[in-house]
Amino acid sequence: MDALVAILYIVAFALFIYGLMGLTGPKTAVRGNLIAAVGMAIAVVATLLQVEHNWLLIVVGLVIGTALGVPSARQVKMTAMPQMVALFNGVGGGAVALIAWSEFRTTDGFSGEPRTSSWRRCSRRSSGRSRSGAR
Repeated sequence: MDALVAILYIVAFALFIYGLMGLTGPKTAVRGNLIAAVGMAIAVVATLLQVEHNWLLIVVGLVIGTALGVPSARQVKMTAMPQMVALFNGVGGGAVALIAWSEFRTTDGFSGEPRTSSWRRCSRRSSGRSRSGAR
């Protein structure tokens, strides 16, 4: 199963790149968008193959997102499309922030990190300062 998921992710990645190449001109933009959408569908299927539980929550989220997104995307005028894209990106960023907050609360958070990170020690050495602060 892991090999199948890896292959699906590689195919999805290739379709994303190929779809982006199609977005370079107005004549190929529709085809490029469709190719990238197929890549996204494959990536979603690959991700769902790894999910062990909470299928109901995933389906409810998909239904709510579709019910809110499709009608609003169909009704917006082309001149207002940049604002619509900005709104969708903002909502996606908010969803990611909620997921990150949820994961932080359900896991140990920062408890596994050392108090002094290694980059601070490296930056002291690269700046020419010794531990006493003199150069």
